[in-house]
Amino acid sequence: MKCRSFFPGALLIVLAGCSAIGVPATSDPREKLQQAIGLLRIDRPLPADTLIREAIDIYQQRGDQDGLAEAYRQYALFLLSPAVTHSDYAFVQYGFTDKTISFKTRYAKSVEYFEKAEALYQSIGGTERASDLSNIYLNKSDAQYLNGQTSEACASLERSRAFNHEFMATHPGADVQVPKEFGSFDNGIDKFKKQIGCI
Repeated sequence: MKCRSFFPGALLIVLAGCSAIGVPATSDPREKLQQAIGLLRIDRPLPADTLIREAIDIYQQRGDQDGLAEAYRQYALFLLSPAVTHSDYAFVQYGFTDKTISFKTRYAKSVEYFEKAEALYQSIGGTERASDLSNIYLNKSDAQYLNGQTSEACASLERSRAFNHEFMATHPGADVQVPKEFGSFDNGIDKFKKQIGCI
């Protein structure tokens, strides 16, 4: 893995973020995505950024649309991550691996990455995609809300609900995991809508 170039005084950032110390090297893009998720859980977003971008590049080179859709989804989630928010200094100073993103535009770019994943899942098709699309719209609503797009966030929540219903119609025995306090997926959507001012 290539390390970003830092000035000598940034030793802490280098050790904590760049070298992915303790992360086994792999050429498997799925493993890279899993490693990135683990790194975000322990507030190490800089190497997570690199790993997700490497996974995106590999999937693009292979022409693996399904893998690429998941990598785009993971990058969108990465941009929403509290680990990124907590590392504002590093990202303001050094930027993201996607140079079109700044710390201030990360929510808008998260929406864009969700839309890239959405477009790929739509083109792939199949009954399994309804679950993926429900998840994408649910998370995209968060990015839209944080980006000041409340009406779009409300619409995304309804699309998430619609895709969940579509998935459940073709997979009636499926177990959709929702937080206990929601009771059901629909109740969760209604609570989210109320929280952000849709209803």
